Amino acid sequence: MAVSMREKWKVEGHVPAFRRLDLSAVDGTERIASSVQLSDGSDISDMVTTLNIISMSDRDYLPSLFRQYGWSITTIDMTLKDNLVLALDRATEDRGSKLTVLTATRVHLSSEGLNRMDQIVTRSHHLQHFELLLHDDALVDTQPKSTRLLHRHKERLTRLKVQATSDPWLPQLGKTFP
Repeated sequence: MAVSMREKWKVEGHVPAFRRLDLSAVDGTERIASSVQLSDGSDISDMVTTLNIISMSDRDYLPSLFRQYGWSITTIDMTLKDNLVLALDRATEDRGSKLTVLTATRVHLSSEGLNRMDQIVTRSHHLQHFELLLHDDALVDTQPKSTRLLHRHKERLTRLKVQATSDPWLPQLGKTFP
């Protein structure tokens, strides 16, 4: 929208001065902010998106947002499910990752979702804060891949919280984090 308006103004002989567009949506338990930095031309030179979503309910727009703008996301603080991780993986595979903060407040991922999460963390070279909250009920069939994810990225993991009702997780975590 901003780029097309700038192009229209240029065609009309105006010199557009604005270089930055900030968009945000705040709705009780969620906050989405995006900032678009424009170059002297009409094209987008930089874009940054921040997601803070506390609500556990599914949002229909999130997979599309992740697919289109996942490359621009710097902060994620929310529950992660397979559809979101798949969309984010595809977006960051094509255009790279700007993630600096990844806080997964709940992780509901299948084996494929965990593989995708592994890829995202691997290509997120600027990741400074990586926090996971794992529940054993969400990881029943994926414990080996979850353990592999934790082991591969344990140096980057800044906080791990495990809510386990069974003992099998604890010995594995003890080996990963001595």
